Amino acid sequence: MSKLFINMKKIFILLSFMLLLSITANSQTNINVWGGYSWINGIVGVEAQYGQFGIGAGYMPTKMPNTSENIPSWGGSVTYYLNNKSFHQYNDMFDGYYYGSIGVASAAYRYQNTLSEDVIVPLTYGMLGVKGCWNKFYLKAGLGYGWSKKYCTFTFEAGIGYILFINR
Repeated sequence: MSKLFINMKKIFILLSFMLLLSITANSQTNINVWGGYSWINGIVGVEAQYGQFGIGAGYMPTKMPNTSENIPSWGGSVTYYLNNKSFHQYNDMFDGYYYGSIGVASAAYRYQNTLSEDVIVPLTYGMLGVKGCWNKFYLKAGLGYGWSKKYCTFTFEAGIGYILFINR
């Protein structure tokens, strides 16, 4: 594993631990599943949301560019949700949020070097977006930027989710 990925894992674990410590008993809690396109939340993923914070993980199947060899990419994220009260003036069943996420994808940048060796580089991502909830379903869309020591890329995420459990 690369040194950067190990350091990012440590930061992600530390942020997750700090998030869990900040949870209060009065916070809304929900567990939801996700399907869509996201490097940090995968094409399938799960998220636990505690009040305004969320911790997510997901799986994204990828392929090497030249050999088409299947490479799994695992992602994880910490998200902060900002509730937009103006969404409620039209419909009490609708909740709208702005969000910011930071996360890591294990195999986000793949290439073959001049020695024909496959190189897989994890990237750290920052995302900003909007999440709209109707009853137990939600839509999520965002734009982001991924970086490592040598590489960078723009990305997006879009998908639909279902809330499995909610405690208000």
